[in-house]
Amino acid sequence: MLTHPTRRILLRAAQRIHEHLVHRQQYEQPVALPEVLWRQLHLSVQRLSLAQERGWRAAAARLTTDVDGSLARLMRPLEDCRQRVRSTSHPSWTPSTREIFQDLVVLDEEFEEVRCNLKERALSVVTDSITFEGIGLGRFEIVMPWEQSRSYAVVALDPNPAATNSSVTHPHVQAERLCEGDGRAAITQALSQGRFLDFFLLVRQMLHTYGEHSAYVSLDRWYGRDCQDCGQLVPDDESTTCERCDNEICYECCSNCHGCGGCCCSQCRGPCQGCEEDCCTNCLSACQNCEQEFCAQCLTGEQCHDCQESEEEHEESDAGPLEGTATEEAADASLHPICLGEAIVLA
Repeated sequence: MLTHPTRRILLRAAQRIHEHLVHRQQYEQPVALPEVLWRQLHLSVQRLSLAQERGWRAAAARLTTDVDGSLARLMRPLEDCRQRVRSTSHPSWTPSTREIFQDLVVLDEEFEEVRCNLKERALSVVTDSITFEGIGLGRFEIVMPWEQSRSYAVVALDPNPAATNSSVTHPHVQAERLCEGDGRAAITQALSQGRFLDFFLLVRQMLHTYGEHSAYVSLDRWYGRDCQDCGQLVPDDESTTCERCDNEICYECCSNCHGCGGCCCSQCRGPCQGCEEDCCTNCLSACQNCEQEFCAQCLTGEQCHDCQESEEEHEESDAGPLEGTATEEAADASLHPICLGEAIVLA
């Protein structure tokens, strides 16, 4: 049973919602394409292509998540544009203040908690706790600002996000945005016509429904970590962190540096060109002659063994002719000049 203050608040909200719907119908804004979001998506795709071309697997994995998020953020405003174009030739029906008030009263009966913020011009409801396959996701608050109804948010009140992506708090909710899927048309129509009761009921139904193929993160991947090297999902107790870049990697992809013994991912290590042992980037240095990477044991005076031997051989070859010339000159100096008809006489 609604208390008198609650009824009064809901009535005031119904009046303001009705005024907004009438004003929106009279002064429909022109279609505006989401150009900023499109540029962000284009930039993310370019960065992803570069990372894939250069074989930067960890960077490519992170950028793939960025591209996925950019696509999700772009889909809703594009659908809004589509619906707005369609509605220009078919004016939408506007409910009366009484009809809106009756919907709000039913809304209070359907949900355990309904919040009406007149100052922020927003309605919100709190769902019951949601559990899928033994994974508790907690309660969600559906927040709908009636002057910008398409910007509604689905906020996790008891967050238990996916281990691989902290912005995914529900298989179909990422960054507080619901993947509407097949329900997009019904939700869009309910919002455009001011049928907010239907809107909240539709969103609640979608939150209680799980579809593996349309999930941002499937339930079988909810717990664990993605290895940034091989891309496989591994349990928390079978993963570690690269000591150079802090990337999460599985034990099979971890390689201990031959120099310092630290655990390194594939991007932070490389083979020594001398002993061929894996070393981290901090334990590898370039030979000043050939500029190849070597560990400390394979370098002497900033030179690798091959370059050092080559330099020594070159020095010996340069010194050989000088000694031979001095010997010949000494031998010539030990002889007297030879005159015609005279025998050679040693000094």
